[in-house]
Amino acid sequence: MEPTAAPPADPKHSPFLPLLLLALALLVTLAFQCFVLVSERETLSATAQRQNEPIEQAQRVRAQLQNLLGGIARLANQGNDNAAALLADLKNRGINVRLTDSDSAAATEETTP
Repeated sequence: MEPTAAPPADPKHSPFLPLLLLALALLVTLAFQCFVLVSERETLSATAQRQNEPIEQAQRVRAQLQNLLGGIARLANQGNDNAAALLADLKNRGINVRLTDSDSAAATEETTP
């Protein structure tokens, strides 16, 4: 009988290579996510800055409108029929005109002789 050859020894595989690949994949994923978050933050910040100017313009227009409406209200309080009609029309359209303290003080000063 012929001596049987011993089966080849099962070489033990080191877990180093799979763990190294896993660590590299995790590192690349985290680096990519960090890059995406930083770029999104910059985009969001730029968008917020671009919105500031229209908001400031809207506030200036609103202040001018309130000033104009305050003047019309003062005229209506002094007896101007056209101003009173305009205020009534604005009220019918749902726009309420309120006199501020400075407007009402100016109205009383102008009517007092």
